[in-house]
Amino acid sequence: MTRIVFASCMSVEGSVKQPVWKEVAAHKPEWLILCGDNIYMDYFPNGYQSKNWDPTRFAAEMHQRYAQQFAVPAFHALVKSIPADQVLGVWDDHDFAWNNCFGTDSGFGMPIKRKIATAMYHHYFAALNQRPLPATLPELKIPDPANPPGGDRDVYRACTIGRVRVLLCDGRSYREDITSGSTTASLLGDAQEKWLFSELAKNSGPYLLVSGSTMTKGDDQSWDVHQEFFTKRFLPAVRGKTVIFLAGDVHDNRLPPRVPHWPVEVVSSAAALRFPFNERKFGVLDVSDVEANVFLYKRGDVEYTGKLNLATGSFKTSMAALAGDAAPKPSVQRAQTQRRNALRSLSARR
Repeated sequence: MTRIVFASCMSVEGSVKQPVWKEVAAHKPEWLILCGDNIYMDYFPNGYQSKNWDPTRFAAEMHQRYAQQFAVPAFHALVKSIPADQVLGVWDDHDFAWNNCFGTDSGFGMPIKRKIATAMYHHYFAALNQRPLPATLPELKIPDPANPPGGDRDVYRACTIGRVRVLLCDGRSYREDITSGSTTASLLGDAQEKWLFSELAKNSGPYLLVSGSTMTKGDDQSWDVHQEFFTKRFLPAVRGKTVIFLAGDVHDNRLPPRVPHWPVEVVSSAAALRFPFNERKFGVLDVSDVEANVFLYKRGDVEYTGKLNLATGSFKTSMAALAGDAAPKPSVQRAQTQRRNALRSLSARR
């Protein structure tokens, strides 16, 4: 059996001591997967602040946040206990740039900031996998912000854990704006789509597909809002295969019943945040030759459990179906309206 622990959404601003990592360490994981929002470039009440930073400040602020997270004692001790090259991760909006950002944005310095974020991502995960583990995050020198070292490297990649093929997806760099209501806006970009579908075509699985954003029910940030990609290309590519879709983002634990012919969706986020209420959420995935068992934890207790037969794809979970499962997504316009109303409410409290 192989034990994988996964978590997302962590901020030193949101939780200084981050006791969740001691709870994670008690499970003695062999692998750690960080599912995005591994730092927060914007955190309430300073939403969207990194939009207005110039590239030099953006790089300095990002390095500082990664260094602070790296140095959290409980997190550092957990990472130290895991073998080299077995700390994996993807990113989402807050560790890419700002809330709900997309990498093809032509404004706010995004073309350069995307390169800086990419360079910092690779630097951070390379350091997490050094053994002996450094006491502090090494400095990354960026003499030219427009050409940071590693700024052009791909973030998406594949690796193998036991008999499971792990597909680490980049849902931010190539994402296009969908606020116009477009159903054809790209999520992964052409090259990454070809890579993903090539990997999925090799066999029937099992696959562990890791994304920062959820597959469903993430307002206008989930995979299914990119309707043409999701319904016409992604779902046909996973049909008949054993796929676990692992994600974070929504500050919740989710392990709903499997929609027929879809992946099993497993979501755990809000590992180390002040909001919502330091709930210390994370997941444990135990994988044997015949099955995968999932345990989602909240404040030290199991919230949901699930069991997936790797041969047949049959799945049982203790969580009830989410409202509207497999129903059409709410419109992008409605999601935007809800978000604007929330932002107005927050502004009124300041």
